[in-house]
Amino acid sequence: MSFVQLVTISAKKECRARILDLLAGIRAEAEEKEPGTRIFDIAVSKDDQNLIFVWEEYASEEAIQAHRDGAICRDFLRERAELMTGPMKVQRADRLP
Repeated sequence: MSFVQLVTISAKKECRARILDLLAGIRAEAEEKEPGTRIFDIAVSKDDQNLIFVWEEYASEEAIQAHRDGAICRDFLRERAELMTGPMKVQRADRLP
């Protein structure tokens, strides 16, 4: 069953551009190489430009694991502690038919 995730990232002001570059790379890699990644949308809060949202949809658990195994995603996960003001918030939900 497919599922969605809303990821909330609070970027350090000086690291916002790096995070957005990494996320754009993750999206490009997902579109090219990850058929199980159905959606990977990036948005920035209108109230706080350092608050970044990522809306993701995956076909299965295997699809999200393939996504996490991508080279750019691994780079992001390795660097994230240095780039953010705190941990990412991940909210996950099952898609309804």
